[in-house]
Amino acid sequence: MLRCRKLLVLCCCLGNRASHPDTNCGDDAGISCQAHADAAFASKEHRDDPDMAWRSRCNIKRIQWPRVQAMLSLPDEPYVVEVPRNWNTRIRRSLEHDVLLGSMGNVTCTPSQAGSKRIGTFEMTLAQYLQEWLPKPISKNAEDNRYVFGEFGENWAPLRESYKLPPCQVCTPAAAAITIGLGGSFSGAPWHFHNAAFVEVFHGSKHFAFLPPGDPAIEDIETDMQFNASMSQYHWHLERRPDMEVSGQLRNLQECLIQSGELLYFPDGWHHGVVNFGKYTAFVSSFINRDLLKQAAPTTLKLLRKAAKRAKAMVDVEGSQCGSDMASSITFLQEESTFWNLTYCTLCRYDALFGPGHKEGGGLHAAVPDEVFAALERESLSKLECFASPLLCQKTWHFCSIFKDLDVFFGSLGPFLEEDLDIGTAGGVYEVNPPFVRGLVLRLAKKLLAAFESAVLHKKVLHVFLVLPGLPENPTEEEHALGELLQSRFKVAISERRRRAFTNGLAFKTDHVWPLFAVSTTVALLTSQPDSVGQLTEQFDGICRLWGEVDAGDKKARVGDR
Repeated sequence: MLRCRKLLVLCCCLGNRASHPDTNCGDDAGISCQAHADAAFASKEHRDDPDMAWRSRCNIKRIQWPRVQAMLSLPDEPYVVEVPRNWNTRIRRSLEHDVLLGSMGNVTCTPSQAGSKRIGTFEMTLAQYLQEWLPKPISKNAEDNRYVFGEFGENWAPLRESYKLPPCQVCTPAAAAITIGLGGSFSGAPWHFHNAAFVEVFHGSKHFAFLPPGDPAIEDIETDMQFNASMSQYHWHLERRPDMEVSGQLRNLQECLIQSGELLYFPDGWHHGVVNFGKYTAFVSSFINRDLLKQAAPTTLKLLRKAAKRAKAMVDVEGSQCGSDMASSITFLQEESTFWNLTYCTLCRYDALFGPGHKEGGGLHAAVPDEVFAALERESLSKLECFASPLLCQKTWHFCSIFKDLDVFFGSLGPFLEEDLDIGTAGGVYEVNPPFVRGLVLRLAKKLLAAFESAVLHKKVLHVFLVLPGLPENPTEEEHALGELLQSRFKVAISERRRRAFTNGLAFKTDHVWPLFAVSTTVALLTSQPDSVGQLTEQFDGICRLWGEVDAGDKKARVGDR
């Protein structure tokens, strides 16, 4: 057997040498000859075993690697593609068994129970895992088939960062979750599902079996796995699969053995089970959210395009005075692929901020109605929306938002409370509608009070339209800062209502979203010019009446708490 294996390695090396004269058998370029030998040898072992016939089947579509600057598609079915020899040579070399053992043997790893969730983890050194755990004999119990997956510690960062993501529209380091995986023979995760992903195999091979979303067989498999939660995927193939095939339940099953040097793609929601073949398997999984761009409302994508153009214009006109050191990089948005990458990252960031629920984040991201902004627009002064985002902002206003690193590409000046924005010396009209978070509101009150004092000192016109949660009846000592602002000489008028309509913060996800109603809100107008209080009071009353008409006119609105 050993001689056969060595002969396979030699043939592979000679083949590489014939195709590429500059390649030596010791080079790590291209697909590992040793891995090919292991896979071929293992295949021969099971070729005549009828129970293992599934291992050699492959009915998953194969495609060609894209040309330069082209992208891999993200369709609704899995596919396999052969990776170019020079695509990930560095990490391929780093993940070789002996190389990894020598470079990271003392690093802590947490092998977990095979399954869709990381449970039952063990903490050990990587050397212990590679030398003591991997050689263990096959077990029917999935709990014994532990493998390294989901290591996000600092010691693993250089490996992750050396991985070159597949070329796809949403495959960026900021938007993809890169995970390194190590496993032994016959290990692997039993049936489960998750988001879309790419899996690139560097050493060993991985057998994937897929069922499409909604397939009738899934219910039976899940029921079976509940009663046999510890069954490994390998033993499912041996013991459960034959009966299901005879009954015709697996007619929609797609499967393939993914070899070293190959990349697998599969969309979200596809149930799959995995079996690793070879004494040592090393791979990288990249989890992506391919549908986030599809889920965004068309008007949101148009808004982002306009915001990007406006941000570019800001840089051209205002230069370094636009409020961010990164603003000069906005010119990157002239490239179509860069625009979509940044759009995707922005959607991911806010989607993660709001939470997984389809109705979460509506209040945190809510805005006053467009009609109110239109009324404020009549002022000829410069205008700033102090708490907004690229996904929900006024087209002609400057805005501040929480994520400076990404939002700046769409015109944001950064976080209003964190940035050194002296609105008192700048003057203008400011719409201030913060998230209704107590600590944030108190910090805001102190900043605004200081800004008005500065505006008076510098003889600047400063108007602030302020939206706050209802005022407490018995304020704490800390909350007196808010009362001090609202009772200061800068106050024009205050309006308190039990119910006001807001633009739902989830409007960026769909064009068909209901208004959100906040319970108990305080709206105030403040100015640095007390001489114009009479005129401003009349304008404020008109805005409040208009806001009330928006509330009353929406008969289809649903009630929710902000």
